[in-house]
Amino acid sequence: MEGNGIPLVHELPAVGKNLADHCSVPVIMEVPLKDSLHQLETLLGILWHMILYLFFGTGLLASSSTPASAFLRTTTLNEDTMTVQAVDGEGSTMDASDPRNIPDAEIMVTPINCLSAVVPGLSLSSFYPTLTQPFSRGRVELASTDAGAHPRIIYPMLEDKRDVIALRRVTRFAMHLAERFQASGYPHPAPVKFGPGMDLEYLEALYEAERDEENHGGTHLDVRPTPAGNSAPELKASANAKAEALKKQAQLRNLNWRDVTDRDIDEYAKRVCVTSLHFSSTCRMSLGPEDGVVDQRLKVHGLRNLRIADASVFPKIPSAHTMAPTVMVAERCAEFLKTEWTERKEK
Repeated sequence: MEGNGIPLVHELPAVGKNLADHCSVPVIMEVPLKDSLHQLETLLGILWHMILYLFFGTGLLASSSTPASAFLRTTTLNEDTMTVQAVDGEGSTMDASDPRNIPDAEIMVTPINCLSAVVPGLSLSSFYPTLTQPFSRGRVELASTDAGAHPRIIYPMLEDKRDVIALRRVTRFAMHLAERFQASGYPHPAPVKFGPGMDLEYLEALYEAERDEENHGGTHLDVRPTPAGNSAPELKASANAKAEALKKQAQLRNLNWRDVTDRDIDEYAKRVCVTSLHFSSTCRMSLGPEDGVVDQRLKVHGLRNLRIADASVFPKIPSAHTMAPTVMVAERCAEFLKTEWTERKEK
């Protein structure tokens, strides 16, 4: 295949295949403004924390948006009590050297709204259940013969039934943690406002308002017809008014992990599940070109002087955030280059 005069130099069938990513579904509580990152959205809050950072190196601008995370194996959860079983029929579930104990889920603690839609008028904090060993796989493909065209990316999250089962468990566990947090002595009410079992009309109204904002804000082309007599501001105001009305109704509900059904979790996840931006494995390491792209020294199979050093070479997505493992790959690649150049000089 050629595009814009650029010839195909080498073809490997595994390029772009095996796309993997961590996917997340937030469980969100309402907390006081002072206990969330939403205070940075206020003029006084951002000014105060800029002063703390510039003069003392402290404050929210000096800290991570995710100050804590918990990793677990969803098969160790007792679904009746939502507690982690330290021992099962095969021995300890806490032995990190045992491959069967590799975590397949993470719960990030992120003191902000983690929906991909703005929630007006609420200060929020999220438990962020995430699948770290998903079975669903996608791919990256050429969209055309034009070398400058964007590729086609296909990633069907939660396509594999095993991912759905694991997500149900870790989402219930996140709701259980929210309940424990509320009972831990925290001096303010912290009800779960967004999670399985919530008013989905309210949720959809928020996303509708977000889409109207994007489509009429000049950053996206809106190909949907605008109803006669309704301007963009009127549509946004209408969607926001609907969201506010539904929010008042939704406040009456108390989301509880004991009451939610599998269907509640599935329907909620369909609407809010997002990528964690930990894309990996599309140029995976392998012993041969049949099922991979690079060898164990990161060289592309069939090419002499081309290496890849990023998250795409992972044979399997790691059960952790991909930043540190990618740095490790880059440093290892640098060692390979140094060794090869030394060997060439000695010949």
